[in-house]
Amino acid sequence: MRISSLTMQQQSLRSMKNTQSELSQTYSQVSSGKRIINPADDPVAYGKINTLNEYINTLESYNTNADTAENQLALVETTLDSMLSNLFNINDLTKQAATGTLSNENRSEIAKEMRGNLQELLSLVNTKDSDGQYIFSGHMGSVSPYVYGSNYAYQGDQGQRITQVGNNSFIPVSYSGYEIFEDVMNGNGYFVTNDGAGTNTGNATISNGSITNSQNYIADSYTIQFVTNSNGDLAYQVFGANQGQVLPPSPATVPASAIPYEAGAAIQFNGIEVSVAGTPAVGDNFGISPSVRQNLFSTVESIITALETPLNNGADKAVYNNKLDRDSAALNRSIDKILNIMTSVGAGRSSAEKEEKINNDLMVKHRTDISSLQDLDYVDAITKLNGQLTSLQAAQASYAKIQKLSLLDYL
Repeated sequence: MRISSLTMQQQSLRSMKNTQSELSQTYSQVSSGKRIINPADDPVAYGKINTLNEYINTLESYNTNADTAENQLALVETTLDSMLSNLFNINDLTKQAATGTLSNENRSEIAKEMRGNLQELLSLVNTKDSDGQYIFSGHMGSVSPYVYGSNYAYQGDQGQRITQVGNNSFIPVSYSGYEIFEDVMNGNGYFVTNDGAGTNTGNATISNGSITNSQNYIADSYTIQFVTNSNGDLAYQVFGANQGQVLPPSPATVPASAIPYEAGAAIQFNGIEVSVAGTPAVGDNFGISPSVRQNLFSTVESIITALETPLNNGADKAVYNNKLDRDSAALNRSIDKILNIMTSVGAGRSSAEKEEKINNDLMVKHRTDISSLQDLDYVDAITKLNGQLTSLQAAQASYAKIQKLSLLDYL
């Protein structure tokens, strides 16, 4: 078979182009440090690398969320801590105001200090985050949760902004003011006591009371009435709006069989225990009703109002003391609620930190897997590069000689 000079030249050129292409590919691998430059280099490995990179991008996004969550929760925690400082001061002032030696002027001065604490509380509860969103308005971040000087009605909703910080991990980055400041039961959590219609003329006060047996507790609106029994004793009888006569138990008659009053002695019925101190007047009465939600700011306002109201006689002081006892109990329940929320906030921050560590560990693993698929073996690559370079040089030298060949050289 005859091979023309043109054919030989074409074959030589094709060989050099192939060698140059291979050399260029190897050079790109060496310069980049990557074994796979194009999908065609290893389609299966290329697909796995893309999948792993997508995982890494997702994990980086989770870590960004985790950082944001930590910052948001730190703001919530700091704000609640500042609120607690004000509340502890209000609590101390309330105890100070409960002493019987203060004048109306003294109580008024305490009220002024408390008013300053209340304003600070409302400033703190309306704290915004770096995006200008109120942190205690639930989903309604653009709405101020409370307005000073109003009836302190909550303006936000009961939602909670959530962010994803891991494959199956979600944590809150905001808290609803309803949950923290509204969803608090007054009294002892079961019932609240009061001084009837506020018309008592004696100087008696009633305790906040407690539950002796939750299974026996019957929720109702009860009235403790002070009467004179058939023996001429100052006595009491208890009626429920739904239960009817409770003490003395039927079929005893009232007020003839009413129970003689003993200051400070326990009054027990339907799982309830309260006590009355001081000297009630005949016709005085105290109420017991199921606990209801009472927001923190209304509680503080109620204490301030009591301090601002002048006391002119023993009956006024009894009403005042009853009011302070009730509101002080509600205040302490609100403080406990905030402390519980702060525990939850701390747990959220801890979860964000843990998830961030997990994400970082996963990213290290994925990058290691990518490296094992993609990284170049430099020793093999450089050996291959040198071989290809030698082949190219030989091909070029051969082509140069072949190109010069001519029949005239032999004539």
